[in-house]
Amino acid sequence: MASWEGVTQQIFECVKAKSEKEHGTVYEPPNADEGKAVTKTAVGTIVLKFKLSGGTLTYEIVEKPWIVSESAIWEGIGETIESCR
Repeated sequence: MASWEGVTQQIFECVKAKSEKEHGTVYEPPNADEGKAVTKTAVGTIVLKFKLSGGTLTYEIVEKPWIVSESAIWEGIGETIESCR
């Protein structure tokens, strides 16, 4: 599990839009502050639970291909959040 502080609704909307455009990530349910983010990759599917609450965005890995490291997932999310700030 990983969390980022100071994430506004506007930043989160940017994160969702960028991850959808760049990685094909689908947020379920759409327009919600809590749910699942599903990304299909060439090596398998990444499923994350997410929750935005009180300016803190938290992700938890539910499923990932063995070849993809947790640190790579967290770095990618962190970079996307920073690019949206």
